[in-house]
Amino acid sequence: MLLWMAAAPERLSDDVEHSHALRVSILPGHHRDPFDRLLIAQAQIEQLPILTADPAFQRYDVTTIPA
Repeated sequence: MLLWMAAAPERLSDDVEHSHALRVSILPGHHRDPFDRLLIAQAQIEQLPILTADPAFQRYDVTTIPA
């Protein structure tokens, strides 16, 4: 979440929206961690990058920044 605030300071909300939860339900099963899946869904919807060292994130349609 901190990366999101740095990338887009006007978006200071890290609330989980209904649309985020719905996106999680249709994500492919590449990653089994529910919190990581939520981060992926939020990143896709909000069009923001994720800072991660987890290679599983690269299998999703999301921009990653290597940690």
